[in-house]
Amino acid sequence: MEYLYDGSWRPAKGVALDMDYYATATSGTGGRFTLTHPYLLSDDGTFTVRTSLDSYLADPYLTASHAQLEVDVINRTNVCFCSSWLDEYSDLHIQGSMNGSNGKVPPNRKLYFQQSADGKSDWKSLGWFTTKCDGTFNLDAYVSVPKGYWRLYSAGSSDYRSGYSDSVHFNRAATRITGFDAGPEAVRKGHTVTSTGILRRLSGTKWVAFGKQRVSILFRAKGKKSWTRSGSVKADSHGHFTARFTAEQDGTWVGVYLASGSYVDAESDHDYVDVR
Repeated sequence: MEYLYDGSWRPAKGVALDMDYYATATSGTGGRFTLTHPYLLSDDGTFTVRTSLDSYLADPYLTASHAQLEVDVINRTNVCFCSSWLDEYSDLHIQGSMNGSNGKVPPNRKLYFQQSADGKSDWKSLGWFTTKCDGTFNLDAYVSVPKGYWRLYSAGSSDYRSGYSDSVHFNRAATRITGFDAGPEAVRKGHTVTSTGILRRLSGTKWVAFGKQRVSILFRAKGKKSWTRSGSVKADSHGHFTARFTAEQDGTWVGVYLASGSYVDAESDHDYVDVR
């Protein structure tokens, strides 16, 4: 705050000021003052600082004065991981919403889907999606590694800060069936079709035998779209399994592990057998 005296501007101490009636202050040494708006701002705006108009506060020897300032409000971005679960197919289901601290949905509704092994570092983006117009989302995302921490990230914009959701943690172990074979090929009708394979699970970074688990054997007849369950077999302690069936018609065989507990399903390669 300054006043003009004898052709020069000098600091004005003890002058009462306000900012749009929301904040008041009195200039101090050197004419300096600080005004703090008492409410959270949600949008850009213009604010006016002026010498007080109240008669008992106004200085009778100073003319009224004012100055305006433009304020660019950068809102926080809030991302909510409101509901999530990881199923036996290694699909992560996520539901939630995003909005700004001004209660509006940011124009850039893109959210990045990230994963970390320990939830602290090395977050990697698996992909991105765009929320609905109201900021909500409800979708499924297949995760190749069904163990770890997941979160959502918004890159923000000129009017919105970047933002992260809270992280969620799930722990399912991947499984797989290798070396699946159905034969012989070809086989005579009424003779035996033998299906073999090995069931494994992921332990750390290594695939190990997943023994004593039941594997279902499915069959799809040539020209059909649906599968039928021909039977099941329990793998031995080394994960090996063998199942035998009567050959009745041409078709495709597949081994399937239907997970329970903290594992995910596994499906073998398909093997076509010609029945003659």
